[in-house]
Amino acid sequence: MKSAIRSFDYVKFLNDDGFTPETYKDPKNRELFVELKKLKDGYIAFTQQIRGNTTIREILEADAKYLIRIQRLRLIIQPRFEFVMQKHLQGRNYAFIRSYWVDDNGNFCRIMAKSLGRTTEKKYKEMIKNPKFISRATKIMKEKLYKQYTPLP
Repeated sequence: MKSAIRSFDYVKFLNDDGFTPETYKDPKNRELFVELKKLKDGYIAFTQQIRGNTTIREILEADAKYLIRIQRLRLIIQPRFEFVMQKHLQGRNYAFIRSYWVDDNGNFCRIMAKSLGRTTEKKYKEMIKNPKFISRATKIMKEKLYKQYTPLP
């Protein structure tokens, strides 16, 4: 018989950030990696200090807050976004970048879309393959996402 309790591998969650090698090499991420380590260490300390007088509700609420903060910080370090092209009512094509975030319930949701201006289909395909353009888009999304994040005191 299967357990009704959802199984979650906390060790894997804490150890596997899912970052690309380029993300680890980027010197701009150093401070964010320090913040991420503090957050993970805080979570581990929290789980080790749970006492018998702590209610299940308190444990679950604190657990969820830590996990969501870790996911959010990971999204700042390596944003999750996509490029899309949409046709305006007047027939012009516009390029957009859509960024994702983790809401307070732990679900991924689209948080913002930023217009990149008018384009043709050919220019759009060239644009999304250009490493400089992708780097610039990543920087823009990092800055916008960091404004959504509350760092540790």
